[in-house]
Amino acid sequence: MSNNEVTAILEDGAGQFWVGTRGGLNLFDRQDKRFLCFRKDQKDPASLSDDRILSLFEDSAERFWIGTNIGFNLFERQTGKFTRYTVEDGLPHNWIGGILEDKEGNLWLSTQKGLSKFNPENEQFLNYDAHNGLPGDKFFPGACLKGQNGTLYFGGPHGLTYFQPQEIKVNLIKPPIYISAFKKFGQRVNFSKPITEIDEITLDYDENVFSFEMVAMDFTNPDNNQFAYMLEGYDQDWIYNGPRRTTSNYENLSPGRYVFRSRGANCEGVWNEQGATMKIHIKPPLWRTWWAIAVLALNFNTLMKRLVLGKPWSSRRMKAVRFHLINRAGRIIEQSRAFLIRVSRSFLDLIITARMKILEIGPAYFAA
Repeated sequence: MSNNEVTAILEDGAGQFWVGTRGGLNLFDRQDKRFLCFRKDQKDPASLSDDRILSLFEDSAERFWIGTNIGFNLFERQTGKFTRYTVEDGLPHNWIGGILEDKEGNLWLSTQKGLSKFNPENEQFLNYDAHNGLPGDKFFPGACLKGQNGTLYFGGPHGLTYFQPQEIKVNLIKPPIYISAFKKFGQRVNFSKPITEIDEITLDYDENVFSFEMVAMDFTNPDNNQFAYMLEGYDQDWIYNGPRRTTSNYENLSPGRYVFRSRGANCEGVWNEQGATMKIHIKPPLWRTWWAIAVLALNFNTLMKRLVLGKPWSSRRMKAVRFHLINRAGRIIEQSRAFLIRVSRSFLDLIITARMKILEIGPAYFAA
């Protein structure tokens, strides 16, 4: 056995005997009198989330669940793979001391921050704490029981908590979602009018580190409101923040046009899919605007024509013009070098070659 401190025991529907310890999960082979051990592997995300087992449970669909000190796990016994759930997925706390199932197939988990209702079909969590009427947020490991009439019982330092799950009313009202603030480089931006009245924000190319703050207008249990967001043109899919995380952050975006979209849910997990939107325009730097490129091309064309087709000039005028052209060409080339490398290496080579020709031809004209 992986550890001598036994914390949970379960015989599943197939007659397999499971032992949870403070050092991993163990399957007891009754014929060979030996244990097969499962532990957390730091290099394998499909392993157990934590070796300190607190609770074991098999639901009515014969799914095997493990509560640990750091995370909730679904164990696929045929493959030996674990699916992990943590606060990042919506749990109020990673400590899972007890697991019970209601008549509708939902799992109720006791944690150190209240109770969590988990739907295995859509993998959504609904969390309840003292704000919802619980006598306290903490519970003891293993102190849970389902009564014959479906009542669920959980024990903790604040006494006994019991309820009929079907009698808990769900708030079905979709909360209005608003963008409440915009920040650049961590500093809140104050606009001339409320941000809710703004349709588009324009930024310079070097102002590409910004964030939004969101709010859901449901105050039943605002700490458990949930949020999701995406930036069209950058994000590939929605990013789910979970409860209490109301900020989205973006860094080093390329110039262009984007649309920030946010949506949210109340404490019962009822989502407002429409949410709120904000257009973002990050302007390109001066040298990447269309007219700057046009001016560059025109100057280059003019420079080449004067070098190839220009008429003989007087010595004084020739010196002044040649000196001006050489310096102007140098400035144009240096300022546009990075952009031109990305646009066309061949075009860059042409310009560099032209500059070398200018430097070669200039002294010859001066000598004449």
